[in-house]
Amino acid sequence: MTELEDKTREILLEWVSKRGHDKCFWHPDLLERLGKLYGVDMSDSTKDISFETFQRGCRLYQAVTYGLAIPEDCKDIRL
Repeated sequence: MTELEDKTREILLEWVSKRGHDKCFWHPDLLERLGKLYGVDMSDSTKDISFETFQRGCRLYQAVTYGLAIPEDCKDIRL
């Protein structure tokens, strides 16, 4: 593996080992580190995302992760 691949793998393994709410798909600290590693400007990563939309995404993620019914108000969004 290249050094870039090693660092990417390290960051991803850090997320895999998280538990509880830290396991959330939205992990700004890890995403920012990946962005820096690849030279991607992450400053607009939450642009135009309302808190309500973020909450709906969280409920959708929980339903998909645990095999629950998709909430009606989440059927129009995607992970």
